[in-house]
Amino acid sequence: MTVSTHVYTAQIVGGATLRVKGGEVSLDASRAPHVDGTVTIALPSLAVLAALDPRLSPAARIKIDVAASFPWGTQSRSFNLTLRDRTINHATGRVELLVSSDEGILSDYAPLTDDLAPLGYQASLRGLVGYVLNKVIPGAVLAAGTDVAVPALADSSNLIRNPRAGVNTTDWYGTYTSGGLTINRIGSNGPSYAPTYVAYLSNSGVFTNNAEMFITDAAVSITAGKKHVLSVSVSAINGRQLILDAMCLDASGNITGFIPPVNFTGNATWQRVATEWFVPYPNTVRIRPRIRAAQLGGSEYVNVTGWRLCEVTGDPAADAAYFDGDTADTAQYDYSWAQTAHASISNRKRLTDAATPDGLTWKAGQSALAFLGPIVEAAGRRLVCDENRVWTLRETTYSAPGTLAIRHGVNLTDGSEKISRRDEDWFDAAVVVYRWTDRNGIQQERTDSYALTASYTRLRRFEITTAYPGPGFAQYVVKRAQGRGREVTVSTVSDWAAAAEQEVQIVLDGAPTQTGQTISVAFDFDRDEMTITSRTIDTPPGAWILLAAGQKWTDSPVGASWTGEAV
Repeated sequence: MTVSTHVYTAQIVGGATLRVKGGEVSLDASRAPHVDGTVTIALPSLAVLAALDPRLSPAARIKIDVAASFPWGTQSRSFNLTLRDRTINHATGRVELLVSSDEGILSDYAPLTDDLAPLGYQASLRGLVGYVLNKVIPGAVLAAGTDVAVPALADSSNLIRNPRAGVNTTDWYGTYTSGGLTINRIGSNGPSYAPTYVAYLSNSGVFTNNAEMFITDAAVSITAGKKHVLSVSVSAINGRQLILDAMCLDASGNITGFIPPVNFTGNATWQRVATEWFVPYPNTVRIRPRIRAAQLGGSEYVNVTGWRLCEVTGDPAADAAYFDGDTADTAQYDYSWAQTAHASISNRKRLTDAATPDGLTWKAGQSALAFLGPIVEAAGRRLVCDENRVWTLRETTYSAPGTLAIRHGVNLTDGSEKISRRDEDWFDAAVVVYRWTDRNGIQQERTDSYALTASYTRLRRFEITTAYPGPGFAQYVVKRAQGRGREVTVSTVSDWAAAAEQEVQIVLDGAPTQTGQTISVAFDFDRDEMTITSRTIDTPPGAWILLAAGQKWTDSPVGASWTGEAV
């Protein structure tokens, strides 16, 4: 066996040196935190103990340094980890410190109120992850890598049937206490999404008091007990104070209440204003959306277009954006009129499966790790923090640099293997059921499924209590499960270049050569050994993966004609 020496030192980052008496650190691809460990130290002074209180904010960081000497050279490695737990044994005069990588910090933090900012990062998973990381851990580094979009899509209807006066002013009205308004339909020069609009003009020389520009309530039905968003586009004489609100009415036309008003200042450029509210009045069946002005001077104007009333989907920006049945279809949505164009409600239908807006809403009390996990995994990635505080989004094809070679009679100290069909980590199909409560208090359920082949043999069901993050997690877990039915565990002298998800070759006595990837690596400070758990496959002696660099592979499998070269 290799003769080696391993020296372990530790210190509080920015503080005192600690006397290491033992411990272990492990890296595990199936776990968050990815790096976990314990360090046993001699009982320090009271001042140092005070600094080792894991309740401090921020908690102390423990830096573990390893220097190893071998006949062929030296190795070193450092672990910069967060203190999570401290236990003192006064009888032995030792302290055990539980430490982990920074995923532990993400599990500690949760917002006090719903955070909608992640909805602004639908074009970039990396942007969304970066936002959360820097909110919880300012300065956190996300390593370079590929990016994908994480759209949040929802069906919706615009409940106003002639929302931009597309061909006439049916349903559009104006009223006042004194003075008069002239109403004109303008066929162009509105905002790009609603080019037609209605111009309300106060008569020349006449002050129009308490002017209302509105859609008749006879044209706007609504469902009580649900959250809605009302939005509209307005341009007006500069500086005029305006109000967006709506009158709620029952079936007989009696007023049941009013929605929360939005006060805003008119200006010559188009601006979009919106208000969200819950319809609390049980008898409400329709509303009268309106723009109000306390006073319009002679010849002053207010231009209105792009009314939209919809049930809340959870994405405020998308809920306030205008659409009607003439809106151009996209790769994500189809737009249509329910019946007659510009005289019926319009619908927006999803064309692709994607996360719901709730899936990209960071809920109050939801940890950062619990929020990000389903989104990242649905995108076929894992969020990992290494021992140097570098964050990566690892795809299923990820492999850590380097290769480990462990052989019986050379550097193996202990080894075992297990093959099991009962192991819950092995399956070739999965069904993932997501359950959550939406913004209207309605229980929702969505299902994601994937099978490796049409003739799959073992299916595993996952039930997750979180909003649907989009499809992909079922495929992700099935592909990661392949090979897990065979588990090989070996021990050898610590190799400080070893990592989880690293290529490995293992030769056990009386068994075929095993090749695969490490699942976990655990370093034992007391024995100067590491224990590796890996998922592997039998590899025949003539396989190209076992060839030395530059060696030709001429013993091709049956039916193959390629002659390759090992790298």
